[in-house]
Amino acid sequence: MDNSKGAPEADVTDLYCDFLDDFPSEILFHICSFLDAKTIWRTLSRVSQGLHDLLSSDRFWKIRISKRWPQKYPAIPVNQREFDWKSACEAREEQSRLWGSDAEAMENVIYREGIFAPVDSVHLMKGNDMLAAGSRDRYINVIRLSDLKADDPSSEKNCSLLSSDKTHKGWIWCMKSIDNTLVTGSWDSSVAMTDMGAGGAVMRRVKCKSAVLCLHCDHDVSFMGTYNKSVIQFDPRTAETISNKSYHSGPVLSMIGSENYLITGSEDSTIVIFDRRADEVLHKYKLPASYPVAMGIDREELWVGDHEGNLHLFDVSDGHIEYVQDYPELHGKSITGVVHSTGALITSSTDGSIQVRHPSLQANLITTLTPHVNEITRIDFQDNVLAAGCAQGLVSIWRPNQRSN
Repeated sequence: MDNSKGAPEADVTDLYCDFLDDFPSEILFHICSFLDAKTIWRTLSRVSQGLHDLLSSDRFWKIRISKRWPQKYPAIPVNQREFDWKSACEAREEQSRLWGSDAEAMENVIYREGIFAPVDSVHLMKGNDMLAAGSRDRYINVIRLSDLKADDPSSEKNCSLLSSDKTHKGWIWCMKSIDNTLVTGSWDSSVAMTDMGAGGAVMRRVKCKSAVLCLHCDHDVSFMGTYNKSVIQFDPRTAETISNKSYHSGPVLSMIGSENYLITGSEDSTIVIFDRRADEVLHKYKLPASYPVAMGIDREELWVGDHEGNLHLFDVSDGHIEYVQDYPELHGKSITGVVHSTGALITSSTDGSIQVRHPSLQANLITTLTPHVNEITRIDFQDNVLAAGCAQGLVSIWRPNQRSN
C-alpha cells in the first residue's frame, strides 16, 4: 500500500512497546521469572517507559526475592527508603548462581610460590586485581591475580609483584589497604605501610608495645588492636599515634569500622561499640560461652564467629548492639573469617571448610568448600573473588570461570 500521501504506518517497535505496557503486571512478573535480574534491568527495562517504571519499583524486586527465597530477608528490618532492593536481588542471584546453581561458574586455583609456612593473613587489594598474603616465615607476597593461570604452573612466578621478608621481624597477622598502600600488622609489635606503587617500599611504620592482631584503615585515621588489650588510633599519613585506649580486658582479636563507629571483639568474650565522634564506648556485649574471633558487617547486621564454631547475629543500628539469633556449631572448630553482604554470608574455620550461605535470617547453606587443607586461617572476598589463607602454606582462590560466562 502506498502511504506517501497518507499518515505513516506506526513504527513496529512502538506498537510492541504499547502492547507490553498494556499487559497486567502479574503477567509481566511471570515473564520476568524466566529471565535473570541483570537482563531484566539492563535490557527489558529499556524497552519502554512503562516497563521502566514498573521494573524500577521496589515492589517488583521484593516480590521476586520473596518468591525465590521465602526466608526473612534482610535478616534485620531495614529502612525501606534506604535499601536498594534491585541491587540486592542482582547480588543474591549472582551469588546463588556462582556458588550453587552453576557447577562450572567458579574455578579454584592455588598459590604457594614463595610461601614456606602457614598463611595467617590474606587481603584483596584494588577490588580483586591484587592479592596479598602474609605468612609465619615473615614473608609478604603480593601477586596480580589476572596473571595467575590455573592451567599454567609457571604463572605462579610470573604473577609476583612483591616477595619480601624484610617488612617485619615477626608473623604477619593482619592486612588492610588504602588505595595502593598495603598496611600490615605483625607480632613484631609494628604496623608497616608499603607503597605498592613504588615497588613495595616501606613508607612509614607505627611501633607499639605488643603484637598487632587486627586493623581497620581509613585515609585520615586508622586503628589497630593489640595483644596487650589496647586499641590504638593512628594517622596513616604520618604514622603518629593519636590515642591509646584499653576498654577490653583481653587481647583485641578483631575489628570493623564505619564512619561513626568502631566495633571490636576480644578474648575477654566482649564485643564493644566505640563512638568515634564522641570518643567513648557506647555499648558492650559479652558472649556467654566463648569469645569472638571474626566479624562481618553489612548495614545494621553484625555477624560474629566465635572460638567454638558458633555464629551470632546482632543488630547494631544507631550504635546499639542487640542480640538477634545464634547459629550453634556452624563449624566444627573456631570460625576464622566472616564476610557478609547483600548477596551472601561466607564463613571459614580451622575445621578446614568454608561455608557459603544465604544472607537471610535462616542463613540456609548454599555450598561448602573443602580445599583439602587442615585449617583455613583467614578469608577475604571482593568482587566475586574469594581468597583463603591456609595453615599448609598456600592460598586457595575461587574466582569466576571465564569459560562459563
